[in-house]
Amino acid sequence: MGAGFGDAFGRHGGRLAPCEVRSLIIAGASAGIATVFSSPALGTFYGMEVPFRRDVDARRFVPCAVAAAASYIMRWWLIDPKHLMVMSGRPTIDLSFIAGIALVALGCGIGARLFASVDEWLHAHAQRHTRLSRALAAGLVLAAITWADHALDPRN
Repeated sequence: MGAGFGDAFGRHGGRLAPCEVRSLIIAGASAGIATVFSSPALGTFYGMEVPFRRDVDARRFVPCAVAAAASYIMRWWLIDPKHLMVMSGRPTIDLSFIAGIALVALGCGIGARLFASVDEWLHAHAQRHTRLSRALAAGLVLAAITWADHALDPRN
């Protein structure tokens, strides 16, 4: 939503250069991520990195940091931040802990590589179909994922 507001403002808010519109979109994305995850640092670096997959655009650091900090402060002021993880003590560092970290890191690396491969494949094949057919296919995929999640959830 933050990126959408930045894009709408950039398109309809006045005469802005394309690089300024891009900065607004990236700052909006940074603000949204910082608010959702209660982490201004995560929002800042997400906005700088995601649009430039293999590079970081350091020129956009200040807009991203300001947007992320402002959105985090507003969340804190309105509803208090809700952190995803809260550590209550120090973990016991032993061989199983290190093995668990290594397995999670390996799984995340494989998952990221698969995601990047699928993304490249989708971009290469996106032009073969109309926007409507792509939107319908995406809706069906999301519906299937939702159904599978509901079917596999043991609480149901």
